[in-house]
Amino acid sequence: VKEVYLVHLLQSLEQRDIRSAIVFASTCRGCALLAALLEELNISSTALHSGLPQKRRMAALDRFKGGSIPILLATDVASRGLDIPTVDLVVNFDLPTLARDYVHRVGRTARAGRKGWSLSFVSQYDVELVQKIEQLTGKELEKFELEESEVLKGITQVYAARRAASLRVADAENKAESGQRGGLKTKKKKRRAAAPPPSADEDQ
Repeated sequence: VKEVYLVHLLQSLEQRDIRSAIVFASTCRGCALLAALLEELNISSTALHSGLPQKRRMAALDRFKGGSIPILLATDVASRGLDIPTVDLVVNFDLPTLARDYVHRVGRTARAGRKGWSLSFVSQYDVELVQKIEQLTGKELEKFELEESEVLKGITQVYAARRAASLRVADAENKAESGQRGGLKTKKKKRRAAAPPPSADEDQ
């Protein structure tokens, strides 16, 4: 029910006085799925990952930095090297596999003396990684509680949106794959058509 908890959290940003949030996913596909999920639920967000063309990545970043979109869904492509001065919340929907990458991610918030908050989704499989993060940072991560009964009120809606999002992403992937195969075939045909037939002189 990670998505159910994430949606509950993102729907409460305004009441928590959070104007901007970055949500980190571990893969491009995971990021695309979250983007499709939030779009199904009419939660304003934009995505930034290496699977997108450079033009779309820059447009997503500009919309987030400009404040027109409050939520940026990203892979580690956004964890360093980007000038994003104001981020109130960083969410690790998927914890990074390396503790130092956690530090880069949460460093996106609380910059230039501002206050910030980071929140990580942790399962039983992440305990060892959490311990490594705590060793590296020298701080014990605090447990953050949400009222489960309140969160799970949205489970049916989120699950329906997740199914629709999965179908959309799979359809987009199939179209992209078909387009690539078609492009290769077209090029081969063009090359064959461009080769002139042997002349009578060459046959001799």
